[in-house]
Amino acid sequence: MSANDYETMSVERLIEQFSAAARRFRAGRRMFDTMNALRAQKPPSTEPRDFPGRAEALAEVRELGQALGKRISLAQARGLMEEEDPDVRLCAAGQFCSMDMEWASATMNGLSAGLSTRDVLAARARARRPPPPRPTLKQMSDDALIARFEDAAERLGATRFLDCIDEPADQKAKNRVIDEGALILREVKSRDLLERLLPLLDSANDTVRFRAAQGCLRIATPQAVAVLEAIADEKNFDSSVSASDTLDYWRNGKALVDGL
Repeated sequence: MSANDYETMSVERLIEQFSAAARRFRAGRRMFDTMNALRAQKPPSTEPRDFPGRAEALAEVRELGQALGKRISLAQARGLMEEEDPDVRLCAAGQFCSMDMEWASATMNGLSAGLSTRDVLAARARARRPPPPRPTLKQMSDDALIARFEDAAERLGATRFLDCIDEPADQKAKNRVIDEGALILREVKSRDLLERLLPLLDSANDTVRFRAAQGCLRIATPQAVAVLEAIADEKNFDSSVSASDTLDYWRNGKALVDGL
């Protein structure tokens, strides 16, 4: 179709055409499936990157994206970036990133992590939000302190979605969560509560398991090392590298919990 044809279409019709072209292009599905296979430690799909009609579908995505970019509302663009279909989400993020970079990057992060765009946005907000100043760690009950340990670990995991390279505020937020985690672990150790971290070695959250393993290295060495080794073998870059580094330090006789 020509540019004139697109100009006569309604925005709703353009969105339908854009979504259909995105599904034909299939880039989001391929990315989504590849990342899922890596996380499951399975061979990725052998589907070839080039297939009949791929170039034509990409050209149509770009043409429709250009036409839509002049008329689509922010709400409609965001709607496409949170579509269930990963092909539509990826193409929308690529075509409408200038309208909302935060949503576009969250869409790409979500496709890589197997999460929705809104899940990533919520994780970012949680990571950026500082903890309440009261009660202080020393004022907390033992139960509240362990809950705070778990919460801080979850927020540390969420920092993987922050832009710590181009956004200084995001790097500060990550540093704040890291420092907070060390202070919490110090308080847990000072109260002789490290054994209360043992159940967290079985947490569904990899960062909670990682932080609990750091705290349990001296009191439950086999279990903590097994958790760290399992995380180190995972395909989550941030967690696997941190776990590998912790194991290297441990094998050299060092542990984070020792210096607290």
